[in-house]
Amino acid sequence: MSSAPPPPYSVQDPYQQQLPKMSQPVYISTPVIIRGEYPTQCTCPQCGNQIVTRTQKKAGALTWIICLVLFFVFLWFLCWIPFCIDSCQDTQHYCPSCGALLGIHKPL
Repeated sequence: MSSAPPPPYSVQDPYQQQLPKMSQPVYISTPVIIRGEYPTQCTCPQCGNQIVTRTQKKAGALTWIICLVLFFVFLWFLCWIPFCIDSCQDTQHYCPSCGALLGIHKPL
């Protein structure tokens, strides 16, 4: 008498379906040219809504250049300061409706 193996089955995690899906930012191929580090009123090319942009600061080239200059003039204990100053960092402008990246203002 041959015994057949039990049929394969899949076990689904009951908590997996309860997790909220995180929306990832949508990157459009031609960003709008946005000047300035403050929120700007414009029309989003992705969703077509009239919006005021949501801004986010990121360390850019100027931040790293100032950090390296401080390091090489033997002020290595002050290298972290450019990462805390908003005017040294790049400003990314996002649409608050659809999350599309609309433009980046670089101080350098």
